[in-house]
Amino acid sequence: MKKLTLLIAALVLSFTAQATIVNCSPNTDAIDWWMTKGDTLVFADGEYIQTYSLDFDKAGIVLMAAEGAKPVIKNSSYFKIHATTTFIGITFDGQNTSNHALTTRGEATKDLILTDCEFKNFVQYNIEIKENTTLTTLNIENCVFDGTNTTPDAIYGKGIVSQTTIQGSEFKNYTEYCIYANDYYGARYDNLTINNCLFHDCAYSAVFLANAKDGLEKQSCSDFTLTNSTIYNVGAASTKGRGVVELRTNSNITSDQEVLIDHVTLYNFASSENAWSGGFYIGNSANSKISNCIAMNPEDKKTLYANPYHAYTGAEITNSLYFNCDYNAEHGATTSESLVKADPKFVDAANADFMLYAESPAVGAGTDGSNLGDPRWGVKLGLKPGSEVLSKAVAAANDGDTIVLGDGEYIERWSYNYNKADLVVMAAEGAKPVIKASSYMRHYATTTFIGITFDGQNTAEYATYSYENTAKDLTFINCHFKNYTKYCITAGSSAHIDKLLINNCIIHDCGNAVYMPASELENNVHTCSDFEMTNSTVYNIEGASDVGAIDVQSNGAQDGMQNKVRIDHVTLYNFLTSGYEGGIKVYKSADAIISNCIVMNPEQKWANPYRLFTGAQIINSLYYNTEYANNGATYEAPIYADP
Repeated sequence: MKKLTLLIAALVLSFTAQATIVNCSPNTDAIDWWMTKGDTLVFADGEYIQTYSLDFDKAGIVLMAAEGAKPVIKNSSYFKIHATTTFIGITFDGQNTSNHALTTRGEATKDLILTDCEFKNFVQYNIEIKENTTLTTLNIENCVFDGTNTTPDAIYGKGIVSQTTIQGSEFKNYTEYCIYANDYYGARYDNLTINNCLFHDCAYSAVFLANAKDGLEKQSCSDFTLTNSTIYNVGAASTKGRGVVELRTNSNITSDQEVLIDHVTLYNFASSENAWSGGFYIGNSANSKISNCIAMNPEDKKTLYANPYHAYTGAEITNSLYFNCDYNAEHGATTSESLVKADPKFVDAANADFMLYAESPAVGAGTDGSNLGDPRWGVKLGLKPGSEVLSKAVAAANDGDTIVLGDGEYIERWSYNYNKADLVVMAAEGAKPVIKASSYMRHYATTTFIGITFDGQNTAEYATYSYENTAKDLTFINCHFKNYTKYCITAGSSAHIDKLLINNCIIHDCGNAVYMPASELENNVHTCSDFEMTNSTVYNIEGASDVGAIDVQSNGAQDGMQNKVRIDHVTLYNFLTSGYEGGIKVYKSADAIISNCIVMNPEQKWANPYRLFTGAQIINSLYYNTEYANNGATYEAPIYADP
């Protein structure tokens, strides 16, 4: 925003070669005096107290912030705009005393240009378009309008604005409307364009343009465009009107009004105080188009009578979503194509995060190939958390698919099957997904997990259980296992895993970390033919009397065939299994190497830290408080020491 302010400032100065620049410092009631000295007032940082109203009747006056400055004009009254005036980088603070910041006056046509400005703490309105006055142009860019929950309206129209353009601005915390046209005074916004804006936390409407009075030549708005914008928590307390964006027309006035509402996200607009509250309410305008929008209410308001898209004969509503607001969803519209009732799957709408999860039906569904709703929110990689969400995604997946999980908990109450080949389940960038399971995953095909936490909640016996004599690989990278009552990673004795890789994982507070039993299959097939565990930590393992904390078993040297075991840089602490089975156990495999490991109990215990058989090797490893240290393996410089 700072760069934009500087660019605009440079343009202002370059196009006003005859401008007289006055450098201003914080003061009281000095602005009118400075205006007699020049027409471009550059304000330094600080507060400028203004206790009485000022007339801006000299065309071309510019009030702008100096580079890097954030000047605040504290008004006790208001500025009366009689001629073209520009404000850049100025904060207007009404101190809850001044009725308005700016009000138009006089019959002369004029422009009002606001860039990078902020309005707050006014009693009635921020900008008043006075009756019997005309603005040729009202141009608002990158401004913030804050009603501070005390100001009724941001822009209150009584007069006429030929062209209104509002770009990249925010309106919030108004007790009534953000942009309002009062029919009593014959107010008009002839051409009103709003783009890339936010409207939120306002009582009645973001935009309310009332019926033009009988006898007038034009409607209160001839051409209205609202695009690429978001409106949320607006209208929820409304007892007035019927729409968060409400454009009314007088049927007694000939109208060629054109309305375009495209790529708008609307959330939480139903009112318990108004049975006919709605989203977009377009009255008596045949040439109206609503497209690529999302309208949704929170779950607790889905039973309220709320029309998401309320339009009349001749209007077109196309390619849009609605959810929890399905009362007469496309009321009155002649065309309502591709209007779908579906959850848009916002990331966290209750906290104003309207990014879409990757599986949202709104992703890429726009007629222009972009997302439905305000496209600025973008897509959050990752499946939306919820109950039975992951198991459904796995069932719907194809071979070779990747399922990306976002932040949050994925609740699974029942066992579910992984039977799609080469499936990858991984955390989205920066996400920490947790699979909370009451049962276990059944593996029939090659699967890879990356960055996932598995939580058995002290209820599930296993995290993953491999089935069937079908060759498969299992890979766990940067994963976390906890709170399983038996084995975290295991297989049936008739299963066949070609390769099991565990890397950079943490396993704790479980019965046993890994248990690969001896195979019951013939033809020299092992339950796990190739086991590799590296750079991992295992602790607080309760254990069973006949199973090691990490236990990989073999059928032995049948026809010279051995399974391969590599365990490197693994820390094992506090394994409660005692006796022969102990910590790391590799049964009947000569092709086993354990290296660079630490095995320790918190206190002295008769337990086997490494239980291997003839031909296996233990290299450069440490054990402590585990008295029974050797069983058949060849040791190369093991260390008995406190790590």
